[in-house]
Amino acid sequence: MRLLLTGFRPFGGLRINPSWEAIRHLGGGRRGAFELHVAELPVSYRDAPRELCEHVARVGPAAIVLLGVATERACVSLERTARNQSGAAVDEDGVARPGPIEPGAPPALPSALPLAEIHAALARERLPVEWSDDAGGYLCNRVFWEARRHLAPPSGFVHLPPPEALSLELQRRAVELMIVELVAALAPG
Repeated sequence: MRLLLTGFRPFGGLRINPSWEAIRHLGGGRRGAFELHVAELPVSYRDAPRELCEHVARVGPAAIVLLGVATERACVSLERTARNQSGAAVDEDGVARPGPIEPGAPPALPSALPLAEIHAALARERLPVEWSDDAGGYLCNRVFWEARRHLAPPSGFVHLPPPEALSLELQRRAVELMIVELVAALAPG
């Protein structure tokens, strides 16, 4: 079985994006019976959802973990809901998409990751972790919505803080713990 983890390219003056730096070394790795696949998504309303769908079609994952950076947060933020709403922030193409993502669709969709188990695992390791019901109004929420609304594998979104708030080493440890919990939840029997 396969797991797909995604992060984003740097944007908005960020030299690096911890969402990609925390996972890029995992590509081609294994956790038990699970192959790990990683993808770096563009910060583009047009291209990020399309590339996510292409990666899912190519990989055929059993689950998807979407990662992004929240520069104003100091904790790993487990996003509970994808909202059917975009803000007015401009992407790397100079495009903004404010308003509903899909008019007439539900206002929010829940994560399908084992968030309680992930939260407990991170807390046991004394990693700063919090619950969040706001994945933002930018590309993070947009790909989260796309995954929950249109893709079959269980999926969810996790925001990582900037490296100044939590070292990349600890962010990588947090991702490893997420994978352990996800593998345990998906393992047969």
